[in-house]
Amino acid sequence: APGIAWPYNFHVVASEEINAFAVPGGSIFVNLGTVQAAETEAQLAGVMAHEISHVVLRHSTCNLTSQQGKSVLYGLGSVLSSVLLGSGTAGSLAQGALGIGQSLDFLHMSRDDEKQADLLGTGILYDTGYDPRGLPQFFETIQAKTGAGGAQFLSDHPNPGNRTEYVNAEIRTLPPRQG
Repeated sequence: APGIAWPYNFHVVASEEINAFAVPGGSIFVNLGTVQAAETEAQLAGVMAHEISHVVLRHSTCNLTSQQGKSVLYGLGSVLSSVLLGSGTAGSLAQGALGIGQSLDFLHMSRDDEKQADLLGTGILYDTGYDPRGLPQFFETIQAKTGAGGAQFLSDHPNPGNRTEYVNAEIRTLPPRQG
């Protein structure tokens, strides 16, 4: 992986859910359901490359820092709405709108992080000699098991179909392998 050589540690979690996550510093957890759902080594390597990318890009620490600053702003907005609008219907509506805005702001940031991790993960797969198509193939597996996912409006992950599309576009930009 590019950047700092984190001391990566990989752990399998005894859960049937298809999921994986990374924490700051290089610990990566992959659910047993993910291992079982992967049809090829390249697909599982794709999941791991995606999670490694979150560590490399420092998404967890950056998100915590960003959300702390934004929470102060949303809190100030909440106080101002109470002062200006009172605790009646208008104040309650403003409070609700601020809460929804804060949630949507976090979801948008999370989807952007997921896309960055997908694209860097594709490069990591390619650079290590794995078939980078393993990652979008795994998205297709997720979609087959969970459904199309519909709109990504209230999800912190992009729709699997959208992910497959932009990762396949990235793969088309990679040079052909020699030999």
